[in-house]
Amino acid sequence: MKKVLFLYTELADYFLACVAALESQADVQVVHWPVNPEAPFALRALSSARLTVKPDKATLSQLVAAFAPDVIFTSGWVDRDYTELCKSYRGRIPVVLLLDNPWEGTFRQQIAALAARPYLHARFSHAWVPGAPQARYAKKLGFAPGAIATGFYVADLHPFMQAFQERPSAAAGPTHRLLYTGRYVHFKGVETLWSVFAELQPRYPHWELWCAGTGALWNQRPHHAAIRHFGFVQPDRLPALAAQCHAFVLPSLKEPWGVVVQEMAAAGLPLLCSRRVGAAAAFVTEGVNGWLFDPTDRASLLAALTQLFDTPAETRQAMGEASHRLAGSITQAQWVETALHMASGQPPMQPR
Repeated sequence: MKKVLFLYTELADYFLACVAALESQADVQVVHWPVNPEAPFALRALSSARLTVKPDKATLSQLVAAFAPDVIFTSGWVDRDYTELCKSYRGRIPVVLLLDNPWEGTFRQQIAALAARPYLHARFSHAWVPGAPQARYAKKLGFAPGAIATGFYVADLHPFMQAFQERPSAAAGPTHRLLYTGRYVHFKGVETLWSVFAELQPRYPHWELWCAGTGALWNQRPHHAAIRHFGFVQPDRLPALAAQCHAFVLPSLKEPWGVVVQEMAAAGLPLLCSRRVGAAAAFVTEGVNGWLFDPTDRASLLAALTQLFDTPAETRQAMGEASHRLAGSITQAQWVETALHMASGQPPMQPR
C-alpha cells in the first residue's frame, strides 16, 4: 500500500472527502495549518488517515521521515518549512506542487513565473491543479505537460446530487431564493451583491437573497427584509440549504477556483459567476446553465441578476439540469486515481 503525504495549508471538507476515498487504497498522512476562524469547519472524521496540525520544523522533519512517504503533495510554496522538506525529497520520490493560481498573463505574473522556476524545480517534480487556467500557469512555471495533472479540487458530490432530487419540493412556493455562500470579505464581492440586489428587489418582490458565511464584513451586513443572513454554515448543512434555493451567485473579485460552484451545479442550480471565478471555466456555459459578469462593473452584475429574475421558471429548471450534468465532469474517483498514479511514479491521470 502506497504512503501518501499531504503538506496542506487550510483544510476544507471537500478535500477531506477525497482523502477519505483515498485512504481505502493508501496509507495517508495529512499535515495542515490550524483552522481559519473565518471558516471554522467541523472536520470530518477519517477512519485511518492521520490529521496533524503542523508542528515546529524539527518535529515536522522527524514526522515525515518516520512516515517514509512514496509521494508528497504540497499546497503552494508559501510555507518555507514545507518547501524545504520538499527539496530534501526531490529526486527520491515524486514531489507534487498543488497550485490553484490561474494564469492571467499580467506583467508581474510573467516576471514571477520566470524568477520562480529555479526555486520550484529544485523542490517539485510535478504539479496538480484544479483546471485549465491553472495548468497554463504550471506550464509557464516550466512544468512539462506530462508532469501536470488537473482535477485537484473536487466537490463531495453525493449530498449535492441528493439535494438535486429534493429541490423541486423543497423550493416550491411563490418565493424564489438566490443563494450566496462564502466569506463576508471584500474580495468576495458581497458588498456589491447586497447593494445591487437591494436596488433590484422592489421590481422583483418574489425574490430573496440568502447568504451563508461570516467574516470581517459581518457587522456591515445589510438588514433588509429580503436579504437573509445564516452565518457560517457547516458543510453538512449546505446541501439542504441549496435544495431550498433557485439559483446561486458568486461575485468574487478574486477566486482561483471555487469548489462551491461545482457543489451548486450538482444541486441543480443555475449559476451566476464572476468572470474571475476559476471554476466557471469548467461548470458555467453562458446562456445554457448560467451567466458570467464582470465583478468590477456594478452594471454587469445588475444585468446578470435581471436576466435571472426575468427567466421563466421552466427555463431556469432546464438550466439547473444542465448544471447538474456538468457537475459530474470531475469526480472523486478520478482524484484518487490521479493520486495513486503519482505515488507510483506514473504519468498523471487527467479527468475524462
